[in-house]
Amino acid sequence: MAKRKKRYRGQYCWCCERIRPHETFSGKGHARHLCKACARLGVEEIAYRQALRNLERCIAMSFTIPRKYRESFNRFLRHQDPRIRAAACQMQELDAQTRAKWREMRRQEQELEDRMREAWDCIEAVEPELSDATDGEEVYDDELPF
Repeated sequence: MAKRKKRYRGQYCWCCERIRPHETFSGKGHARHLCKACARLGVEEIAYRQALRNLERCIAMSFTIPRKYRESFNRFLRHQDPRIRAAACQMQELDAQTRAKWREMRRQEQELEDRMREAWDCIEAVEPELSDATDGEEVYDDELPF
């Protein structure tokens, strides 16, 4: 017989971001995906955690804000909760730093490509001079070792 796959026992609580056993969810908690401990936090704290979760969804894996999420991200810069505004400002600064690093790396790569192009141009300029040294005559070495 084939082995059965191990499955998670319980449910995921979005608020504490853990998989908890079914017993830690109330009847309404199952549908809301909210465990009993998180349900006791209060409306303000749950709203804060949900807003923070939505804010983090606007950030890409590279800690930048993609163009298509910038409008929704700007809403969090004007959010009524000061903790959300502060988190959004930190994420915006991180985005600016990451983009500055990328621009600097791109500039350095471009400089390197320019240097390589100049080096190849110098080599190509020297090669015709070397081929003119033989004046078009092929030089053969009569004393081959074999």
